[in-house]
Amino acid sequence: MADPNKDVIGKIEPFAPLSFFESRKEIINKWANLKSPQSEICGECNFLNFCVPCPLRVRRLFEGGFIDRKKCIWYNTVDIF
Repeated sequence: MADPNKDVIGKIEPFAPLSFFESRKEIINKWANLKSPQSEICGECNFLNFCVPCPLRVRRLFEGGFIDRKKCIWYNTVDIF
């Protein structure tokens, strides 16, 4: 579900990995602390079982026209895309 053109945040240099994480601290923390779709947020959504394991799957639903962003409770609860 990940798109290498949209979801890559950079290349980790083998001899300087710390600089990668320090320079991208904000986006890494945002993704690390992101609550994935779950019943507590999404209720009885028909797509919940598809979205639960990976927030990027939610974007796939939007791009495929399966659900409108305005109707997705999870999307309107978090600030990620």
